[in-house]
Amino acid sequence: MSQKTSDELDTLLKRVFIGVKLVATWLKLSRFGVIAAMTSELPIPNNPLTHFVNVRTVIAPSKHGFEFSRFTIW
Repeated sequence: MSQKTSDELDTLLKRVFIGVKLVATWLKLSRFGVIAAMTSELPIPNNPLTHFVNVRTVIAPSKHGFEFSRFTIW
């Protein structure tokens, strides 16, 4: 099994979403696991609140697979 660096995984995530318009991704390895974030523009007209959605989560290994923690949407 090969180990990947944070930059390699970040590039891979960006390539996965390259065909999707209005999406930006970010990935970083930390002592807590993989921190992944995504920003997407919603297909709605401009409004006083926002027309973007941001998602961030930490993905860590566990005994039963992967554990998603610190999941936020704003």
